[in-house]
Amino acid sequence: MSAQRRVAQHYNRDALTYGDSVEAVNWSSRENQALRFAQFLPFLPSQEPFSINDVGCGVGDFLPYLQQACPQEFRYTGYDLSAEMITLASRKYDHQPDVSFQLLSSVGELGVAEYSIASGTFNRRRRLPGRRHYLRLMYATLAAMARTSRVGFGFNFLSDKQKPRGYNGLLYLNPAEVIRQGKKAFGSKCEVLNRYHETDVTLWWYR
Repeated sequence: MSAQRRVAQHYNRDALTYGDSVEAVNWSSRENQALRFAQFLPFLPSQEPFSINDVGCGVGDFLPYLQQACPQEFRYTGYDLSAEMITLASRKYDHQPDVSFQLLSSVGELGVAEYSIASGTFNRRRRLPGRRHYLRLMYATLAAMARTSRVGFGFNFLSDKQKPRGYNGLLYLNPAEVIRQGKKAFGSKCEVLNRYHETDVTLWWYR
């Protein structure tokens, strides 16, 4: 079974179990989710209209956050490998103008936008592919985001600098290694945010 299919099955199961909730997308709280979302705002226009891809959108929680934070018009497209997540998100938001949700069968299917973000998309590993296969999928997703983002793209991940004892089903990465790999693949125009939460890092690349 491919890594993408295993990820889809995992989140389909969580969507059916937890429904429209932070538990379905594996966040510990709304507050932690919003804190991660906030790190992307400085890289988005403050007044001009823009387009944005939300990669691994889950139930679409980034959309209402963005609508509150950004008064201008923008075009939002949420992508996910999980059909159940896309169903939940579409049910809530798909009636709105300039909002759409698309089910991915491959990360290569992302459409073009000015910006792309992935928040919490790479945090989970329990019941998912082995680390090597999961990292391959992560970097393939980031490469697709780089190809389809005209202005910039960003994502967050958990730092192994504050990794708790024992395995808790989450993926912890070495920030220096992720930055090194990212600069090699996507260029040196990278911003690092790592002071907003002890276990979290946000990286942003300009195109």
